[in-house]
Amino acid sequence: MKVDEEIIRYFPATQLSEIPDDLSKPRQSLKVLSGEQRREQQERCAIMTAIWNAADSDTGRRAVLDEYIKRADADQRTLVA
Repeated sequence: MKVDEEIIRYFPATQLSEIPDDLSKPRQSLKVLSGEQRREQQERCAIMTAIWNAADSDTGRRAVLDEYIKRADADQRTLVA
């Protein structure tokens, strides 16, 4: 699959070196995660997706992330780099 430079710049965040041939196959086996672990990961993913979608530039997303970090209910596990 041909990938343009705009997409490649997001690879480090997704822990990918290339786009997999089979996008329907999970990168991690769900069998090794408990139901609670999957729920927590989904919640963190939803938080980060909301932050991503809240702005249309990296600068804007950084501002939204900084505001989220200041919140008392911020999930500290989400903030781990």
